[in-house]
Amino acid sequence: MKKLFKTLMFTSLSALILTCAVIADDSPESTSPFRPDEISLRYGYNFAELSPVNKNTDLKMDLILVDLGYKMNDLLHLGDHKGTIQFVVEPFFTFFRDPEQTYGGGLVFLFNYSYPVTQRWALYGELGAGPMYFGAETYEQEKVGFNFFDQGGGGVRFKVDDNKILSLGYRRTHVSDLDLRDLRNGGITGDMILGGITLLY
Repeated sequence: MKKLFKTLMFTSLSALILTCAVIADDSPESTSPFRPDEISLRYGYNFAELSPVNKNTDLKMDLILVDLGYKMNDLLHLGDHKGTIQFVVEPFFTFFRDPEQTYGGGLVFLFNYSYPVTQRWALYGELGAGPMYFGAETYEQEKVGFNFFDQGGGGVRFKVDDNKILSLGYRRTHVSDLDLRDLRNGGITGDMILGGITLLY
């Protein structure tokens, strides 16, 4: 467990260091294709009902998510479109509350579409998936280890000023290993409430 915790902490800190490096490189001359158009720091709470076979029938997770958003309008020849299409890279770190207190983490890739309804308010939808280390033992997934974290949802964004946006959203989530492991794969479907702050570039 200590080795796992150190690995996850190193991965999460590396993602945060890379994010800070990108934030620091805010010169207008920068034209790097790897430089995101926006960076978000969000907190999420994921919960799901588990089989009664589990000692605790609820799954509860706290997540820290770092989103790197890359605008795709020009690539899709939609430069004049009012809405924004983004490809999002989202490393995340997970603290499990139940069915046991442990850790996890992973990397999700999403497509995000937002559309302004006023000068300050916008609605958005997103859909994606990615690998994760699921750190809790459950009847559904049997042992800890590699899984996929599928999710989709939407929410609202409020533009505070030209550089900052606050967001609040909901995602439907699903944990599954796609039967890639020789273990039980019942799948865990849950709900996530998340919110945070976005910096624009």
